[in-house]
Amino acid sequence: MNVNDTTPVTVNKGDADAGHSSIKRVTYLFHDKYQRTDWWDDKIQVHPETNFAVLEALKLPTCIVYGMGSLYTSILPALIMDGIEDRIAGASCPKFLLLNGWHDKETSWYTKDGNVNAMDAAMFVEAIADALDSSYMRSELFSCSKSLPKISDYVTHILYPKEGEIDVAVDSLDKLCSLRRSAIKSNSISSDVNDEDKSAKNIIQTIQVNSVPADIEGCRSGGKSYHRIFDSKAFVETLKNITKITEK
Repeated sequence: MNVNDTTPVTVNKGDADAGHSSIKRVTYLFHDKYQRTDWWDDKIQVHPETNFAVLEALKLPTCIVYGMGSLYTSILPALIMDGIEDRIAGASCPKFLLLNGWHDKETSWYTKDGNVNAMDAAMFVEAIADALDSSYMRSELFSCSKSLPKISDYVTHILYPKEGEIDVAVDSLDKLCSLRRSAIKSNSISSDVNDEDKSAKNIIQTIQVNSVPADIEGCRSGGKSYHRIFDSKAFVETLKNITKITEK
């Protein structure tokens, strides 16, 4: 459900048509069979304990990959868990956001006048940052520093399939990073924050990967014959080249 219209919405993974409205955020809610499902408020939010094995795996990762999958129902639910944000932000490794080849109900929606709006790459990154920020602001680290990580502490690379639907506008990504950088600088309690020195580290690299027509698996996820998915060989080679992973 969204924050303006609290009517529950069933998400059909095989339907790539636009949704009824945009999604603001994802949260876990307490639920039992006696609870009403036509309302929502902060009082019924819950924060499940994060699996210890996940936190251990994020201590020294070779890389971190967001995807593949639907943004709000596959990726973000794992990012709002306590402790995830600290491990991701502190990891010194490439952090890849994989863009799907087409939009779905979660990333495109109908407006009141019947037109369709859709998220661009910067909005995907912003949604990931918002999810991680939500758990970061509950942590002791935020209570001490009062400053959020840079956008590039969360995402360093965006991989997208050639001829994909989602717009990858570099200027929008730069603006997103710049706004966060300015906010960090203005809110910082430390005197050693130098915006000029940090700016080069806020650039998110965008990389186009060769694609192929949506196959049977892509079609099962709502893709049409004209949609594109990553060419598996090109995708693996791209990851290996950036992360320096070698085959044993």
